[in-house]
Amino acid sequence: MKEFILSKKDRRLFLLALPGLLGACASNQFTASAPAANGITLAKSRLYVYSFMDVRDSEFGPMMLAEIDRQLVAELAKASVTARVLRFKDSEAGKYYSTTNSGMSVPTGQTISGNLANEKSLATNYRLVIFPSDMKITGAWMHYQVRWELFDAATNKRVWVATSHGKHMNFAKNDEDPQARAKGIVDGFVGELRKSRLL
Repeated sequence: MKEFILSKKDRRLFLLALPGLLGACASNQFTASAPAANGITLAKSRLYVYSFMDVRDSEFGPMMLAEIDRQLVAELAKASVTARVLRFKDSEAGKYYSTTNSGMSVPTGQTISGNLANEKSLATNYRLVIFPSDMKITGAWMHYQVRWELFDAATNKRVWVATSHGKHMNFAKNDEDPQARAKGIVDGFVGELRKSRLL
């Protein structure tokens, strides 16, 4: 059997084309979101984001998770939304979960209640909870579902909810092309907020 070897030039071209190939092998779509309550707008508000995406950090990879946080804050700032992100595993409840987890459910409520003092110091108007509700890996393909829930911080009432369905292919490792993959997720979310007239 003849061995196939790429020349140095071909390897360089392949590496330059790789981000485009990875981007083409990724998608993120939102299902119809529940309509926002009347009069709700995030524009010029203060938002605390509780990201539970790091429950699946080994699948998404740390670089992609960092990009999601960074891009989300930057995109919301364009609409005059002041956002602060708390990663689950950086919370007290998350640290405990990480060291003792033995099949216990993710303590979302405890994570939020343990951070209320920080919410108040930010004068938070709304809180956003991001949770990877489903994850399936089939060969090189990763399929995931993410639930986005927006709450009024004063009343703790949910005012909006949406679900996104994403997939991407990993060629060599989980943390490939993190900027483009994060952008697909964040752009989809911001677009859904605009469709719901929340921005």
